[in-house]
Amino acid sequence: MKKEKKGEILISIIMPVYNNERYFPYAVRSVLGQELDDRYSIELIIVDDGSTDRTPEIADQFASKDDRVKVIHQENQWIYASFNNGIEEANGKYIYILNSDDKLYAHTLKYLQEKIREYHEPDIVFTRIVVCACDDEQNVFKTWNLGDPGLAAEIKENYYNSAEDVRENWLYFKKCGLISSQANLYKRELALKHPFRTEFYAADAIYNMEIAGDVNDCLTLNKDVYMHLLYGREDMNAATGKYYGNEHAMWNELFLLSKRVYSGWGILDFQHMEAIKTERIAWLCYELSTITSGACKLTLEEKIRVIFQEEIDDIIMECFGNERREELDSRLLCSAKELFFQEEPDRNSPVFFAFELVEALFHFESNHEDLMRIKKGVYHTDNPWHIGERFYERLEKNCLFSID
Repeated sequence: MKKEKKGEILISIIMPVYNNERYFPYAVRSVLGQELDDRYSIELIIVDDGSTDRTPEIADQFASKDDRVKVIHQENQWIYASFNNGIEEANGKYIYILNSDDKLYAHTLKYLQEKIREYHEPDIVFTRIVVCACDDEQNVFKTWNLGDPGLAAEIKENYYNSAEDVRENWLYFKKCGLISSQANLYKRELALKHPFRTEFYAADAIYNMEIAGDVNDCLTLNKDVYMHLLYGREDMNAATGKYYGNEHAMWNELFLLSKRVYSGWGILDFQHMEAIKTERIAWLCYELSTITSGACKLTLEEKIRVIFQEEIDDIIMECFGNERREELDSRLLCSAKELFFQEEPDRNSPVFFAFELVEALFHFESNHEDLMRIKKGVYHTDNPWHIGERFYERLEKNCLFSID
């Protein structure tokens, strides 16, 4: 017998899916196995993003057996377009997004309903994500909370009852990992007002900063709701560790957006500015790790060009400042060294200057030849930010010979 919807739809769960016939049924069952009380119902909107496996068929089978399931079939548009399309079709008071290879903990939807009612329908209910390292069969062998380990573990149930209260605590929410993803309960009108950006893979982090100014109250919960399954297989967790090519622009945009939001609220003090800078530096390190990863499809010359010509800009310089310039150069040069360890360029390569710079710096023997190689690399036209200049100046000062 087909299961029927009952009562007003309180929560619409949006589930984007693409070619995930193996795991997506588990995600669906983690939702459909839950119910609200007799006055309310849930709605599961499966957005099939042009799958070519059995995913569309499986989705339709779920819909044929349960009135709470709605399926959208679309040409491939990527995940954030699927979010937006699902939200536009939603009828619930609240929106919750669940990825097709993750799951909800049992009984959490009824728990969320109770909290929505208890706190008079806040604009956002922040839900804690538990990262679960698992094998192919979803057997979990390690768990941890998203965000700062200490803060995330100590999140308490707390209601922030005004826009001012929300803004004063936004940085705390960020440090706890609550606004790093889309796994929160959003009022539908709030979600509709701010569509997800579709050009960036971390559009959820940008999304939460974009909606921040319209949040008048919110609730944090200390109960685990969302189970993010981190599979060991390389073909799962597709966005993790992948190089897209627009990461630098994406994280720069988040940096500038965060500054604008905090400045607009009148709270862009030293603490907030340092937090924004620290986050941007962390993402720079992540960018470099994706470039040096064996999964990166760029050629050696393309990778070195990105490191020497694109990874430094005015925003990165603002984050490090002159006092940390050596640290910045060290990170970039170490990344280049790692690439050259994997593959050496020939002498005619346009990145041979970088190879000689790295070799001379890391194997400096206090001779005139090494110092000349370093100088040539530092002031090469394809090294516009003169990466390595601080090291060159110190080495030149300590040398007993002139290289004029």
